[in-house]
Amino acid sequence: MAYQTIPETGRASREVCGQHREGNACIWPVLLLLGAAVAANLTVLAGGFIWDDGSLIVGNPTIKQWGTLPDIFSKPFLTKYYRPVVLLSFAAEYAVWGLQPLGYHLTNLVLHCANVLLVFFLSQRFTSNRRAAFLGSLLFAIHPVHKGVAYISDRTGLLAAFFFLAALLLYIAFRDASRISRAVGCYVISVALFALGAFSKEEALTLPLMLSVTDFVFFRERLKQNPLRGAVPYIPFLLVAVLYVWLRGRAVDLPVGLTAAFLIEPVRRMMTIPSLLLHYLSLLVFPLRIDYEARFPLVASVADAGGWAGMAVILLVTCMALFLYKRAPAIAYGILWYLIVFGPMSNVIPIFPEEAERELFNPVHFLYLPSIGAFLCAGVGLEKIFTVVGSTSYRFRSAVFRLAIVLITLFFCMLSLRRNVMWRSDISLFSHTNEMHPDRMALNLAVAYMGAGELQKAIQLYERSVALSPNSEKAHNGLGVAYLNAGMLDHAMREFLKGIELKPDDATAYANLAVAYVQKGWLQKALEASEKAVERAPSSSLFRTNTALILVQMREWERAEEELLGAIAADPQDAEAYGVLADLLERRGDIERAQAYRKEALRLRN
Repeated sequence: MAYQTIPETGRASREVCGQHREGNACIWPVLLLLGAAVAANLTVLAGGFIWDDGSLIVGNPTIKQWGTLPDIFSKPFLTKYYRPVVLLSFAAEYAVWGLQPLGYHLTNLVLHCANVLLVFFLSQRFTSNRRAAFLGSLLFAIHPVHKGVAYISDRTGLLAAFFFLAALLLYIAFRDASRISRAVGCYVISVALFALGAFSKEEALTLPLMLSVTDFVFFRERLKQNPLRGAVPYIPFLLVAVLYVWLRGRAVDLPVGLTAAFLIEPVRRMMTIPSLLLHYLSLLVFPLRIDYEARFPLVASVADAGGWAGMAVILLVTCMALFLYKRAPAIAYGILWYLIVFGPMSNVIPIFPEEAERELFNPVHFLYLPSIGAFLCAGVGLEKIFTVVGSTSYRFRSAVFRLAIVLITLFFCMLSLRRNVMWRSDISLFSHTNEMHPDRMALNLAVAYMGAGELQKAIQLYERSVALSPNSEKAHNGLGVAYLNAGMLDHAMREFLKGIELKPDDATAYANLAVAYVQKGWLQKALEASEKAVERAPSSSLFRTNTALILVQMREWERAEEELLGAIAADPQDAEAYGVLADLLERRGDIERAQAYRKEALRLRN
């Protein structure tokens, strides 16, 4: 088979769209893909804020004030990641929508639709076949494994994919360009988009490697005359990657260094990763029971037959890609895409080092960008089948095949709609995950019921969580809060003290214990516990405000005022601290200052 190249940009509109013989025929695949993506995911707009949305959006002061935006570039994302572009997107949405989840879900849906179109356009360039591109993009558009469409905090994968795909498309345009000005423009924008992708999620860092694969598979004849010159455009991309790694190292203080994390069971982990990649691939084919909090066990030893089998399969698939790069370049490219883009998220460096001796964290949202390679292969394969059975002599088979495609589409849409319902609230999500992992998810479900005001269900789940994990200070503290809300003060204090015994530096447990002591009328013990909370978390305005309230009850006005001023210094946006201080000053007759602080409290609350 003759070597296949990407069509020149100047001819693309005529060749891809088919000489306009069908009028506006080339717009129909775009409209159908958008319709399918929206139909499968429209119900996400009814969802609320769930899981990490609370800390990243609802309770995140950094995104709510323009003055704190620089902190986005100096602080981690969920303690162990560095994704400032995602937080900037949340800040922009907060300025428009406030805390209305509809706007955030709408952004995720629009991003997914944009990614579907980018996949379609790229697939056309790689296959020169609109039908193959359409079929692969359709599967990507409706596949139920893409939970990032339904979960706001998974914006990371959507944004990284958008910038990754757009940067790749413009890089190809740069290689195709016949005019210097066009080439330079496409190239500069491509590098800028890559930077945005890298600062959205780590997997985008694989783009420089995918650019080299793109050049090798599709542009090698053009570049082989001067390979060194062909490699020069990679340098700015690599510099951006180095910049990201440097800034990430400054912002993220990991409890375990990258080298130390890599050295945790390295041989067994490397033997496990191929099986993990195959497991992910099976989810694309059979997405029937998706585990959103999955862990993949390490192979038992270096002699594990399953580990060797997984490595053999991955080696065979890689060799197949290298063998096919001339005969079927799109297939080869799709295989290499899947294997390479998975790299940063494959646990080569464990994502959770504390678990790496026994299992690997493998959530399904890692599939979003890598899956494009698999869908590219699927589109080409389905098109080949369609070509064989679509002739007039196989009219019945053609009808059956078309019907099968329609049924698969409807089935995947149904699964996606069911997924959207599951991701609508914390209770629905954690009820699902609790069925699979009661040892880990009972606590999350208890918190969800607590937030919904279903106290008895929360207590039952907290008690189960404590029974399953008796050494979890979070479970004991949560159960204590539930008992506290139920008026069971002695039970609550017992749980808080147990939590402190398990984790003596837990400021939250001391703060909650102080509340229990207040309700018992033990103000001196409450003050001591609250002060210990402040000692362990001096930057918490909440703990300082609680301490001040205890001091007010003890009629120690000056000390209470000091604590409230400390609370305001710790968080100048804490309206509660301003309001309590205004009440205190008013009680002491300092009306002028009280009015000033009350005015500020009202401003912050509005």
